[in-house]
Amino acid sequence: MIGLEQPSVHRDHATGLRIHKLLLGAECHIVEGLDLSRVGPGPLNVTCLPLKPAGADGAPVRAIASTDGR
Repeated sequence: MIGLEQPSVHRDHATGLRIHKLLLGAECHIVEGLDLSRVGPGPLNVTCLPLKPAGADGAPVRAIASTDGR
């Protein structure tokens, strides 16, 4: 999984499609538009709870991050 604050992994449509296909082809989930303002550095456990609209190829998620307590 790759998670980022930006609304997309690409800057333009053509580049973006290549990046999306590369990541998804490697079975890497893409989580865009995260609010990481309250997340500190270090390892995290991340859970994404998706809402899957019928017929869609993507879905909004509620992303939950937690530390392992170390």
